[in-house]
Amino acid sequence: MQVFIHGDSMRNHIVAIIFPEPEELTEFCKSRNLSGTTVAEQITHPEVIKAIESDLSRLAKDSNFNSLEKVKGNFELVDKEFEVGVVLTPTMKIKRKVARDLYVDQIATIYKRADALIDV
Repeated sequence: MQVFIHGDSMRNHIVAIIFPEPEELTEFCKSRNLSGTTVAEQITHPEVIKAIESDLSRLAKDSNFNSLEKVKGNFELVDKEFEVGVVLTPTMKIKRKVARDLYVDQIATIYKRADALIDV
């Protein structure tokens, strides 16, 4: 439903903060008999994460993104919608600096996780 893409010029990949569509998420979980009635519970399922990763990959391929434009597995799911007036303008445009500051911990976690995979 909502995605914030962040890139750091000192890194060779981008990261994303994603708030999934609640109705589709619930339907997906029900169709696979996954537990959880809230978005917070549902986004923790490995099948949900894998499905979103697959969608990101498909969208990147369909849009002919180059390797620097692909999110790959570098994303974090959040259970709270981006708020208009806080992270979004009234015309639904993302306030990038505000979003970066709001999600600084999640962004750091994603980069740390990606760095750990590279060091292996």
